[in-house]
Amino acid sequence: MQKNQLLLILLLFSGVLFTTNIRAQKFTIILGRPTDSLVTASIAFDQNVEYYFEYGKQSGNYSSISSTYT
Repeated sequence: MQKNQLLLILLLFSGVLFTTNIRAQKFTIILGRPTDSLVTASIAFDQNVEYYFEYGKQSGNYSSISSTYT
């Protein structure tokens, strides 16, 4: 029983001692001006990133890919 308690205490302290300040990338995507053959995407990130789009004519079936943007 004491061995399990010691392991639990070590795990708790290791989580406290080794935490890092990592935050998720925040982004905004606004789709607008849809027509029968295109849509405009406005994208804003809070950090420098490289990104690309995958797109297609059916939901879940993305047969095309854009260039990579920075």
